[in-house]
Amino acid sequence: TTNSAGSTYGSGGKKHVRDIERYAVFAKYPNVMQATLPDLSLGGKPFLVYGEYHWGKVHGNPSVAAFNNTVNYQGAWAETNFNIKRDKLVGIFRLDWLDPDTDANNDLDEVWGLTPALKWQFLNQMYLTASYEYYDGDDNASGKDDDRITLEMSTQF
Repeated sequence: TTNSAGSTYGSGGKKHVRDIERYAVFAKYPNVMQATLPDLSLGGKPFLVYGEYHWGKVHGNPSVAAFNNTVNYQGAWAETNFNIKRDKLVGIFRLDWLDPDTDANNDLDEVWGLTPALKWQFLNQMYLTASYEYYDGDDNASGKDDDRITLEMSTQF
């Protein structure tokens, strides 16, 4: 990409393959203010539910044959966080869905994901998150299992 001064930047000076138009609608209940992420207080509530529906177009690049087509996509995610031990331990459950090509006449390319997780604050502003991410969909040509278990430690400084 070239900026207004004529300088090339990004991707090592290579052209970007695709441009994306993206639109989204986000909702949260109850509508509470959280201090920062990760904030285990849940705004003083016993649970939070939030999510997003997004849609758009991924535009092809006519100079690259493999990426010449434009596709419409849509997806959604919903997540709930609930207090197990206030300000110390939160349970998380997330559902993801993506249809990367809504123009196709089949649902073979849809991908679903489920993620249960636990987030624990064990020291001041230090967090440990354990999760299992389950993915299902027929878009996996290799047939390999894309599920994963993660253990993440984070802090703010």
